[in-house]
Amino acid sequence: MRHQEPDRVPLDLGGTCCTGIVGMAYNKLKVYLGIGSGRTRIYDLGQQLAEPEIELLEKVGADVLPVLISKPKKWKKSELPDGSLCEVPEDFNPEVLPNGSQVLRNNTGRMIAKMPKDGNYFDGVYHPLQNTNAIEELKKNTFLTMRSKEMINEEVLDNLYRRVKNLYDKTDYALMLSGADLPPLTVPLVKLESTE
Repeated sequence: MRHQEPDRVPLDLGGTCCTGIVGMAYNKLKVYLGIGSGRTRIYDLGQQLAEPEIELLEKVGADVLPVLISKPKKWKKSELPDGSLCEVPEDFNPEVLPNGSQVLRNNTGRMIAKMPKDGNYFDGVYHPLQNTNAIEELKKNTFLTMRSKEMINEEVLDNLYRRVKNLYDKTDYALMLSGADLPPLTVPLVKLESTE
């Protein structure tokens, strides 16, 4: 931001879903780095991505810290496919089928994702816009607006602002907004700018 040449190429480990690390690999990296404390929290349940902890980011020299739009209020202990331990949001309850695969269902009971018995992550098997063929149909579809209203509200934005302000004041990390795949993307950004 200062328009100065950096001393090195910035390193991002888990700042976004695109640079994230799968929970099983995260646990192995912690062992390799000699980190015996902390916890592995799976924040992206489909990809099984772990939320990076500051201690690990410091050890690898990372420059980016993810800021999730909203975080679960409660976590519970769970196990990853390789048997290593993790925590998942309290309301994450995949259904285990007789063949050992796991499925996720939406609130209507429709299967939306599936992980094979020996799989490492969930594959999407349904999307509510799959039969949308024209812009006019997209405008009529309420999935996007319903999803954003469920996940982005004043309480979430106020909490997001407090967390970002705290991290900005107390760390030197570049802060990357993550989980912003929800429309309207500009809402949290505008809120942060106007509150400052």
